[in-house]
Amino acid sequence: MTEQPASRARAHFQAGEFRQSRDAAVAALAQHPDDPALLAVAGSSSLELDADDAADYFGRLVDLDPGDAAAWRGLGGALLSRGLVVDAATAFRRALELAPDDVQTLIDLGHTAFARGQADEALAHLHRAAQQDPDNLGVLRSVLEMQRRLGRADEALVTAREMTLRRPGDIAAAIDAAELSLDLGRLDDAADGFQRLRAMDPEPGHELYAYHGLVAVEMRRGEWRRALDYSIDAARADRSGATTDLIAYAAAQLFGASERPTPTREEIDQIIASSLHEHRLLHVEPLAF
Repeated sequence: MTEQPASRARAHFQAGEFRQSRDAAVAALAQHPDDPALLAVAGSSSLELDADDAADYFGRLVDLDPGDAAAWRGLGGALLSRGLVVDAATAFRRALELAPDDVQTLIDLGHTAFARGQADEALAHLHRAAQQDPDNLGVLRSVLEMQRRLGRADEALVTAREMTLRRPGDIAAAIDAAELSLDLGRLDDAADGFQRLRAMDPEPGHELYAYHGLVAVEMRRGEWRRALDYSIDAARADRSGATTDLIAYAAAQLFGASERPTPTREEIDQIIASSLHEHRLLHVEPLAF
């Protein structure tokens, strides 16, 4: 009987005790090498531990049962962890053939396709996953990141707005919506977005980033009085003092150059770009594809 050791190994896995789970499964496999439950746990725990033999366990499992979609997905993940992207894609496609509506397989296949440079296929899989699981905003986050990396700012803005509608309190999505609107020159939308961020982001000092965004909007508009006002507001929250350069630049545009050296527009743009990038890093977890 292998149910007891398999149950014990699964219990360790569900508790996040992957080393104990793997040890229990591997020990039991010595007596029962073709037990599907033990192979599944051994493969899953090995994958969590980034062990090289994860693909071996899943490979034996799909040999025993070629119709096991979960085993094919596990094999795909194990192959991907070893850098075998083409083989991983083949395994994920087989899993999708067996379970066409499985959300995780669609996500895995989407990420794998993107890693292979097949951007349109990747986005198609992820859009399907989003349709199957509308509450999974992680899928839309992946879509958004792919669109940004591909330079498809218009599409990325649509995705960001959809995320803000689904979860109005999502600061990361609000940051993307505001910044993409600014990049695309949709200045009214950008201003509204940065104003919302002032109210949304509760972290002390984070209003600085929203003010910097508003300064950028008004600079684009040529509204130097408002740019100066927002720069002064930003200075109250700025611990580094970099905002003083924004004040100096806006004041020079409004009142004329003074005897003190004034930063260049390129320097000001860099200060604001660095600030907005810093804000994004504080709220948006980088995704690896």
